[in-house]
Order: sequence, then C-alpha cells, then structure tokens
Amino acid sequence: MGEEVKLYGARASHFSNRVNIALKLKGVEYKYYEEDLKNKSASLIKYNPIHKKVPTLVHNEKPVAESLVILEYIDETWKTHPILPQHPYERAQARFWSRFIEDKIVTTIIKVVKVKEDQKNALEEVSEYLEILEKELKDKYFGGESIGMVDLAGNIIALWIPILEELMGEEILREAKFPKLCKWSHDFATHPVVKEVSPSKEELVAIFKPRVGGYISGNVYSRPLTSTATHQVFFVSNNIKNMGEEVKLYGARGSPFSNRVNIALKLKGVEYKYYEEDLKNKSTSLLKYNPIHKKVPAFVHNGKPLAESLVILEYIDETWKTHPILPQHPYERAQARFWSRFIDDKIVTTTIKVVKVKEEQKNALEEVSEYLEILEKELKEKYFGGESIGMVDLAGNFIAQWIPTIEELMGVEILTEAKFPKLCKWSHDFATHPVVKEVSPSKEELVAIFKPRWSPTN
Repeated sequence: MGEEVKLYGARASHFSNRVNIALKLKGVEYKYYEEDLKNKSASLIKYNPIHKKVPTLVHNEKPVAESLVILEYIDETWKTHPILPQHPYERAQARFWSRFIEDKIVTTIIKVVKVKEDQKNALEEVSEYLEILEKELKDKYFGGESIGMVDLAGNIIALWIPILEELMGEEILREAKFPKLCKWSHDFATHPVVKEVSPSKEELVAIFKPRVGGYISGNVYSRPLTSTATHQVFFVSNNIKNMGEEVKLYGARGSPFSNRVNIALKLKGVEYKYYEEDLKNKSTSLLKYNPIHKKVPAFVHNGKPLAESLVILEYIDETWKTHPILPQHPYERAQARFWSRFIDDKIVTTTIKVVKVKEEQKNALEEVSEYLEILEKELKEKYFGGESIGMVDLAGNFIAQWIPTIEELMGVEILTEAKFPKLCKWSHDFATHPVVKEVSPSKEELVAIFKPRWSPTN
C-alpha cells in the first residue's frame, strides 16, 4: 500500500531484536539499517533526537522510539499475529510483565556486567526476579501458544543471558532452579522466526567478548516512589454506576503515581473505594494485591489487581470509554506512551535526585532543566492531550503539583516562567482543573507531608 517501514537497530541490542522479531512475525516488509553505536548515523539522530538510541522505527517518515512503545505501535498498526491479548486486563498484565523484565531483570543483568564490586549481589537479585517470572509462566509462551509481547520483552533471558554465562563463567539460568524458563528459552530461541532474525550465539560472543564490563545497548529504567500517610478508606462516588463492579484503589496522598490514577477515575466518572496507605506500615491488602513491588498505586477491579500507574491508566482507558485519555490513532498513542515514559524515566527520576542526593544536586538541577526544555517544545495546545487532559498530562502531574513543593522546601528554582512559559501555563491550567483540584492534595498538604524529609537541613 505504498508504505515505507524502516528500522534502525544494532545486532548487539536485544531491544532492537524485539522489534525485528515482531515485524517478521507480522510479515511486515521493512528496511533494516545496522547502526554503529560508536558512530551513530545522521538518520538515527534525526529520527530519535531525544535518546539517540536503537531501536528507532520509522513508518511513512513518522518515527517511534523505545522498544516496548514500538511493539505496541506495530501491534495496533498491523493486525496479523497479535502480540498483545484482546482483553483489557490481559493486556495490562502483558504490559506489567514486559515492564517488570525491563525494570528489574534487564537493569540488574546490566549491573552484573558493569558493576564488578556489586556482581554477587546483582546475581542474587537477578535470581530472585527470575523466580518471580518462573511462577508466572503457565503455557508454552507467556503469550499462550504463540509468541507475545512478554516473550519479546524477555528475549534477553533466552538469547543474551547464555552469552553472559559463557563469557563471565557464572550460572544464571539453571534448569534445576528454573525448569519452565529454561524450556521456554529453548522454545523461544528455536522458533523459526526468532532463529532467522536473531544473532547467533557465536555472533553475540564475538560482539561482547572484547567488552564484557562495557555496556549493553538500550534503556535502563527506574522509578522512585516516596510517600507517607495514615491508613484510611474513602468511598468515591462519581457519575457512572459500575453495575455490580467493584473498583478499589490503594494509594497515598504524597504519591504522584497514585494521584494520576485518582484523577483518571474521577475524569471518567468511575465509582471506586479509595484506601489510603501508610507506606511505613503497609496494609496486608496492599501486599496481597501488589506482591511484586509492594508499592502504591495498586488498583483492583472485581478482585483482579493491577500495579504500575501507567499500566493502570491504559487499563482504565480501555475499560471505561468516557473521556478518552489516550488518542485513537496508533501513532498518536505511541507518542503519548513515549512522552509519559519520558516524564517517568527522565524528569521524575532526576528531580528525585535533586532531593535525595545532595552532592549531585547541582548537576541534577541542570539535567532536569534540559529535560523540561525538551518537554516545553513538545507542548502545542492547552494540554498535552489537546483541549482535554490526557495520559501525558496525568503522567506530568508531578511537574505541575510536586515540583513547586520541592522548590519551596529545597530553596531551588526548577520551573521558571521565563524559561518555561508554556509548561508554567500548562501547570496552572492542569492544577486548577476542577477534577484535578478536587482529587489532588493541596500544596500545603504536600509541604506538610514532605517537610520533615525534603528540607535542605535534612
């Protein structure tokens, strides 16, 4: 249909490999450009100016970055061989476990390679995460009888971990301890499409042998969360009757991640019970419903739990159709996912460093400013979601509501009107939106929560 699809990748990158496999499974014709990551092409930098990393997909000259974002875009654009399930809850679970692999297993494996003095602890940590994943594997693949998104996210386990074991002389994926994951790894690695597209073991050994202890190309994520409050329960009555449905949210007033979900539910008029958590003394219900991370927010719909605020937001949007928070077009949806993740991975993470790592405060403030400049350029309308609040706005609630608190308590300037006029106007519009104002903690409340921990003298 006159479509042009290009993929900029690197054979050494398991992130690129995920996308290669997905495109091949779906039978999409595309041009593949191999990147030298020590001398990146002008095209890669043009199409991925924010991260300047592989993989970068370009569809009819529209670029998409971040492998998990790309996978969802591919799945929404080409319908053959679905890689995400159809049911919203199963889709949310696939997103959660894909992100779990990214945030926990990939990140910790990179520590095994890069941080020699912490290698023993990192190996133990990887083993714990693999144990959790072992329990989650119920079928031939995580996607059932065919390869799905979690399998693609997990390609590092099947294809890259054996290389590290050989090069480092360490046992990570032992059959005695992980029988299901070992069988899955074999099935995945020997799948005809995976075998055709992926680098061989010999090729990976040749690539990494000179530089184990260097880097593995890709993105590492972390998401700090700090908040305390007393344990209370509130019944939040909105416009929509749930017709026998039970919706519960375990959160904390001090958490921007919880606040995102509160706002989304209120915007959509969903009736739900809200449980305020004391994060120093977490309830048995929170631990029951979020046993992996043991953090807020934890969302429960008819007894089915979900964790991770961005995963929860997508589930809410797919389950309750009023006030859409994601756009309808696959490319615009991909962009919303990208910028939401950018806020979490770059702005939230770095701003927390301003508070927590005093010796790095100056550098962290400069870094946050750079990220806010990038976001300032992206803001084209009243909200990131257009004329109504969308997913990027909800992800950005930290900027509008938490950064002013940090500025006051730490005596620093982060979001200045002279430098960020559009973001400052957006912050005001977002914070004074009737629903946001009704649901969110006031600045005075946030100051009271964080003053004991965030003042410069502490």
